[in-house]
Amino acid sequence: MNAKTREQLIAINRRFYSEVAGDFDATRNDAWPGWARAIAHAEPLPGQPLHVLDVGCGNGRLVDMLSESRGEVFEYLGVDFSQALLERARSRCAARTQIRFETCDVLAPGDDLPRREPGFDLVALFGVLHHVPSAELRRALFERLLERLRPGGVLAVTAWQFGDRERFRARRVPVETFNAGASEPIDPAQLDSGDHLLRFAGAKALRYCNHCSEAELHGLFADLPLRWLDRYTADGKTADLNAYAVVQRAV
Repeated sequence: MNAKTREQLIAINRRFYSEVAGDFDATRNDAWPGWARAIAHAEPLPGQPLHVLDVGCGNGRLVDMLSESRGEVFEYLGVDFSQALLERARSRCAARTQIRFETCDVLAPGDDLPRREPGFDLVALFGVLHHVPSAELRRALFERLLERLRPGGVLAVTAWQFGDRERFRARRVPVETFNAGASEPIDPAQLDSGDHLLRFAGAKALRYCNHCSEAELHGLFADLPLRWLDRYTADGKTADLNAYAVVQRAV
């Protein structure tokens, strides 16, 4: 996939979340069941709260599960590019002093992803990977996220397993259909296997999503300085809508 196509697909999602943030937020109130198992692997340094970086935090709903599992003994920073979703996240957590939200687009040029010393205990990338175009960008993002961890810190990632589900196949829009009304058509030859444009709940705006299989997800971590902690599937009515990868930064 060339740089132009990557930017086109990223722009589609920026537009999508700008136009349908309210409807999207309304369907994303509850934590996913699989999150509890993932975050249970993270531990703070002795005498410290758990320090969490939630990348692509959306409306901040991970905070609720952290509270259930950790009480209030954690420090949380959520980052997202969507101002509309960040406003909802701040409203959701307005009374909680250990919760912060910042604007950050992890797919924009440069690297403004927050850092802390000696690093975060837990970095979560939940419901984001399918919006990252090309294996090259997905791998580069994993490398950056591992750098934000302290030695021994935990990275937890989900990959949405929508590609073989009939209800999501019905939402696919052929790129040729998109191109018919686009001012800047997408070159179909530049799309990767698993790349799709999907409708969302009747909205006119489309979103770009990549189906990253379990095998592809695990392969993205090859040769990185980490230790595998867990891999499993969970979520949805069939308890397998997301593939999870939980790894620990090597000490």
